[in-house]
Amino acid sequence: MRESIFFSKYLYITVFVLQLLGSCKTTDYGNIVSRNFASKYNPGSKQLHLESSIFKQSDEEIKLYYRFFPREFMYSALNKDSIPMANVSLFYKITDGYESYKVIDSLTTNFILKGAPHYHYVGYLPIKIREKGSYVIEVSLIDNNTYQTTTTVLDYNTSTGSNNDFMFLSDYGNPLFHSYFSINDKFRVRVNSGSKKVFLSYYSSVTKVPLSPDNEKKIISDIKQPDSTMVISNIDTVLFTSKKECIYYFTKEDNVIGKSFACFNRYFPYVKTSLDMLKPLEYLCDKIEMRELKSYKNPKEAVDTFWLQSANDVDIARELIRVYYNRVQLANYYFSDFREGSLTDRGMIYIVCGAPNTIKETEEGEYWIYGKTKKDITSFVFYKEKHPLFGTIYNLYRSEIYSNMWFNAIATWREGEVFSLDQ
Repeated sequence: MRESIFFSKYLYITVFVLQLLGSCKTTDYGNIVSRNFASKYNPGSKQLHLESSIFKQSDEEIKLYYRFFPREFMYSALNKDSIPMANVSLFYKITDGYESYKVIDSLTTNFILKGAPHYHYVGYLPIKIREKGSYVIEVSLIDNNTYQTTTTVLDYNTSTGSNNDFMFLSDYGNPLFHSYFSINDKFRVRVNSGSKKVFLSYYSSVTKVPLSPDNEKKIISDIKQPDSTMVISNIDTVLFTSKKECIYYFTKEDNVIGKSFACFNRYFPYVKTSLDMLKPLEYLCDKIEMRELKSYKNPKEAVDTFWLQSANDVDIARELIRVYYNRVQLANYYFSDFREGSLTDRGMIYIVCGAPNTIKETEEGEYWIYGKTKKDITSFVFYKEKHPLFGTIYNLYRSEIYSNMWFNAIATWREGEVFSLDQ
């Protein structure tokens, strides 16, 4: 029986059972490419939320960390005198590819939750991978009372020197599942065993919006040389914080590949200030218009002017603002890497076009499909690319075939209507 370790101070789970389902045998659970993962970026279409990450503590010890939210489960009682309980399963399986049906290993952890639910629950499960190579780890959370399920997919490579060698923690020691923090937040860094020194480089934040989907101009990375670099010994004793927006990049002394952690504004991923609201308007304005909006002494006046001119009605303007900036916040939450999520290719399409009704995950990347019939289908391909510093990022395959669609999308917003490709 494998060990399950739990961190949350909100611990109230009274029973858990670990069951090994399979090892080194072929079982047909369905492969990843055959399924639709659209719910992962559509909070209205799913009730459960699961966060997960992998930390390679050593070559022999790999840990799958997870966090879920007990209040999202259904609690039911066997009779009127019994305590309401939630019955939850956490399941992972490991395959050697997105198209593979062969399950290399799998594990189910069952939880019985009693009492008043608290905010979150954090823990880890050990993973055993015996052979070197690249793997795909699929993690699912299941409410056994409602059969609601949510799934995340993680890539893992056993090679020496990867971002799985690092793990970011809160100042209380709980794992952080996002690659960003906010100004004045505190965090710690854990590095796998055998690393005596860690190099920390600081880079300036990336503030450019991506090119439109019909612009086939070659993309040049904004990241060049670090602003500064330092060596840190005994990193597990250091508590980090930042007073300005920047990118932290950690590497071990014997490797080039490391892991980044970006510091964004104090409210991130939420849009709370007029300056935060002004930046995403670059998707809807040309350079001259943006220059005029940025010339306003009061950013709020600039934002209000844009939306009121587009809507010609206060109530319509409020609805446009509500939808547009809700998409910006969700883009920040889902797609942030070393950039704000709203400044990534996936964030751009998400903000302007809305959430797709179909998402396919493959070895190469993500395929977003909008439309319900063959006549009105529009698709986007976001291919995985290894950034020279910051690991895997998703870049949009750009083409002039998007010109008419993008023009219509911008015009719709500018004419006072919410644009969604799936409507």
